[in-house]
Amino acid sequence: MKFSKFTTLVLLAAIITCSNAVYAKENTRASKAKISIKNNFARFQENKNKPEEPLNLEEITDEDLAQADPNEILRIIAPYKNDKDYGVKSRAFFIERRLAHLHKQDVKLRQRVVDDLIEAHLTKSMSTYNDLMEFTQKDFSKDSKKKILNALNMKSIYKGIVEICGVANIPEALPILEKLLFDETEFQARYAGKTSGYIPKWYHNVGWKARLARARMGNKDDINKCISLIEHEVDTKGQYRVLKDLGYIHQPESIESLKKYFLSDLRRRSRIPGEEGMSYSRYLMPILGDNF
Repeated sequence: MKFSKFTTLVLLAAIITCSNAVYAKENTRASKAKISIKNNFARFQENKNKPEEPLNLEEITDEDLAQADPNEILRIIAPYKNDKDYGVKSRAFFIERRLAHLHKQDVKLRQRVVDDLIEAHLTKSMSTYNDLMEFTQKDFSKDSKKKILNALNMKSIYKGIVEICGVANIPEALPILEKLLFDETEFQARYAGKTSGYIPKWYHNVGWKARLARARMGNKDDINKCISLIEHEVDTKGQYRVLKDLGYIHQPESIESLKKYFLSDLRRRSRIPGEEGMSYSRYLMPILGDNF
């Protein structure tokens, strides 16, 4: 179909007008996000002087935040990540995490966010363990992996950094993690006759976290061992608790085991006599969903 010169010019003008309208709308959303962020941190500062007054923060929608330049947003919130006030600091990290999730294809941005979360975790300035577990191995930079390795070489190794190591997938850490392994069955047998007081469980040990991390990194022996230990756990309360670890392993074999429990009629034992506990399928639904 051929258009006259006049018709073509009219169509071009309409397209340009439409494009400008879209750009203006996106630019307005970006500005709105930046203004709201600045206003919210200003309100935090005001609230320090008047703690009795309610802290009314402006809503920052994903649509607005997605249109803003992420690097500019990071510059705005940077000073607040080191604020002495936990609420201010927490809000800054919350916005940073949202940016990472809104820009899933921007590896450099996501690595920058993970670098900050790792630093906060290791310095204990913020609890970022759960946040780090939402990322994938490609989101961990060389610098972050080096910091994790250094933490694993400390005299005292805590469980959180071991699990984070598994998510980051650091092959150099495998020998370190192997030294942490223990015989879970033999460990539990030591307390088989104990009926009162504190009874240690194998799945609370840092060695179990090390086995999980190695399994997540693809070690077949550890994958099979983890699945076997969970499937043969006789304490239903304990088994219910460690089923989520099958999701953490994030390997085909562990996912298949998860599916089996998801499709079963098993239920958690209720704390209230006469009431049915939560079904395994309901408990495992979000865990299984995270593996697809």
